[in-house]
Amino acid sequence: MADRRVIVTEEPPPVVEVEREAWVVEEPREQVIVETRRVGPSRVAVAVGQVVGFAFLIIYTLLGIRLVLELVAARPAGFTLWIQRVTDPLYAPFSGILPNIVFEGGYTLVTPLVVALIAYGLLHWAIRRLLRTIAYRPTTV
Repeated sequence: MADRRVIVTEEPPPVVEVEREAWVVEEPREQVIVETRRVGPSRVAVAVGQVVGFAFLIIYTLLGIRLVLELVAARPAGFTLWIQRVTDPLYAPFSGILPNIVFEGGYTLVTPLVVALIAYGLLHWAIRRLLRTIAYRPTTV
């Protein structure tokens, strides 16, 4: 079979603007209303936010207990060793950043722990803002 091509070179009809008269009736059209509004967060976003909040609560609690134990110079007994062992992965990136502050009476403020608590607080805030941005984005309805 031969390949046949037809080329049509018609120009589209010119657009003529017609002045409307009062007696011309248009067909009824469906009216569509578009608005942008904030809708509530999805259940998944709320659940993820709660899990993240709970995880950071555990981190704050464990690091806070370690800070208090270090401040009062607790003896390395069972609970103290357990807290140190559990919080070592959280504390390791911050150890040695700043020197410890030693007060009279042998009390030691472990400043890397304070820095770690501040850093984890900022990370928690950033994750919450990200989740809020994702969950509460404007939706066209």
